[in-house]
Amino acid sequence: TGEALVAIVDAAVEKALAQPRATPAAALTEFRGVGRQQLPSTVLGLLFHAGEHATRHAGQMATLRQVLG
Repeated sequence: TGEALVAIVDAAVEKALAQPRATPAAALTEFRGVGRQQLPSTVLGLLFHAGEHATRHAGQMATLRQVLG
């Protein structure tokens, strides 16, 4: 049902929000290599990207909820 889907998404969002809450401010500028080529990023850059990605999925969930009714 739509309500069950929303509950699952809400739980996933809460779990995802726990990560930036637990990340110390001093760690935000630390280097993180991404992928096989270890492209340069930072912890903050990856958290920002995760937020953008989550926004896309939130839009998909909203559309799916409309379809399911």
